[in-house]
Amino acid sequence: MRAIFEQYYTRLCLFAYNIVSDDQIAEEIVQDAFLKLSDMETKKHVVYFRQWLYSTVKNAAINHLKQKKRRDRQSQTYNYYMYTIHMEKQSNIEDLIIRSEVNRRLWQGVEKLPSQMQQVILMHFEDGKSVGEIARELQLHVSTVKTQKQRGISQLRKYFLFPWVVFAFVCVYDFFIF
Repeated sequence: MRAIFEQYYTRLCLFAYNIVSDDQIAEEIVQDAFLKLSDMETKKHVVYFRQWLYSTVKNAAINHLKQKKRRDRQSQTYNYYMYTIHMEKQSNIEDLIIRSEVNRRLWQGVEKLPSQMQQVILMHFEDGKSVGEIARELQLHVSTVKTQKQRGISQLRKYFLFPWVVFAFVCVYDFFIF
């Protein structure tokens, strides 16, 4: 059981986060899923742990959003819930798993970048800052920031087996990243 926990905990947290957009809620949902798994009288009924865990986490996350929707129909969460339902109709659980895995792999790649390059990449893609804003904040020349950004993207492409994943990430970043 511990090996399954260690293998899937982080992945499931990212997966749940893609649905609920809240770190703490995502962790609670994943912990509850593992508790359910450990409380089952016999685990023999669960042949495919991975599928069972992802399905349980997905259902719990959607249930969380439904409960939150009831509390505040005008909130942004309601809109996100509607978006999630729409995405669920268009895609299936494998798509959400793939997005979570791409995000995990991307963050691993970003963490391997040199610190200044990592800072430029994060400020641009995560914070949405322009090259000029980054240059002013870090007190660097604009061309230095451009070079660091390009080299960072290039290194991330090398980190991924398929370079198109980085391009796809950049295109859909606003929808799926923490």
